[in-house]
Amino acid sequence: MAYHPYDGNTLTWGESEAPDLLFYTIYRDTIPDFQPSSENILQLSFDLEMVDDAGEDWNRVYYKISATDDAWQESEYLSPEVTDAEAPPAQFALYQNLPNPFNPTTKIMFEVPTSGGHVKLSVFDVSGRLLRVLKDEHYGAGRYEAEWNGRDTRGNALPSGVYFYRLESEDFSATKKMVLVK
Repeated sequence: MAYHPYDGNTLTWGESEAPDLLFYTIYRDTIPDFQPSSENILQLSFDLEMVDDAGEDWNRVYYKISATDDAWQESEYLSPEVTDAEAPPAQFALYQNLPNPFNPTTKIMFEVPTSGGHVKLSVFDVSGRLLRVLKDEHYGAGRYEAEWNGRDTRGNALPSGVYFYRLESEDFSATKKMVLVK
């Protein structure tokens, strides 16, 4: 499986040897040893690959796959192959929001290194006034995403314009510019 925060997670698996194969069932959950059930079916597929747009949980999801034959017998559950797994980040990083310019929402991706840490992600106007805190909590190593809907802390819609977002941690600070267009 390859993790791609804005393109989705790419899953691949080997072909079933069953001559009467009907389809594959892909299950997804946020628990590593989850039990597949009808509640966590992601997709039925005829292919040996799929892309899952896992949203904010793109780096915290787990998958299992089974094959179903024409007698509706389901195979054992297997995990998809790891095709391009990325190592945990070595340092903090803040990426450009997507889309940019945006309306009405945008996504901001950031990385927390293997040591983890407390992270604060905030949005400011051009005068430096704090408009909203999107994240303010401890994170373990990984890649994360926050969404901003162009509203301040009180829920008021902000006008078109240039805004800044800042990621802060104990030993790291980075700021980027984004544009809201209505």
